[in-house]
Amino acid sequence: MPLPRFASKTSQHQTKISLRHLLVASFVLQIVAAVGIVGYLSFRNGDKAVEELAEKLIAETGKRVEEKLISFLEHTQWVNQLNAEAIERGELNLQLEKPQPRGEKFLWQQMRSFKSIQWISFGAEKSGEYLGIWRNPTDNSLQIVAANKSTNFQSIYYATDGLGTRTAKLKAEPGT
Repeated sequence: MPLPRFASKTSQHQTKISLRHLLVASFVLQIVAAVGIVGYLSFRNGDKAVEELAEKLIAETGKRVEEKLISFLEHTQWVNQLNAEAIERGELNLQLEKPQPRGEKFLWQQMRSFKSIQWISFGAEKSGEYLGIWRNPTDNSLQIVAANKSTNFQSIYYATDGLGTRTAKLKAEPGT
């Protein structure tokens, strides 16, 4: 039995739409609308999930950075306290115009104890004198660095032996 046709009159000609096409079009339209709404809601939920995960990762990263900084700063604070006490006891001398084997060994031992510290140093702002121990990142060796009048205020790097004593002069850098 043939399906009825609906006709609409226009000013120029008559268009006939079959019921079959009308039903198919309405179902397709409903399916497209449902899929579109579900897709949009899925996208929004996925976007929220990604945002929440990113926030959690950022918070976790922040916590880890804070823990590392606290750990590092606790070591530096402890080293500064030890150095202040050594100055009070006379183990470290702030008169940096000449070599201080005892003070250099003290600083060298601290560097061996605190592996996370890269530098321990003292300097005199007015005279430009300087004494420090540096951990070379390429080979992890400890080097004494000194700058004073006798070095023409150049930073001279010295290798150290297993006891923290200066051995060979490694390099010189211009003073600032």
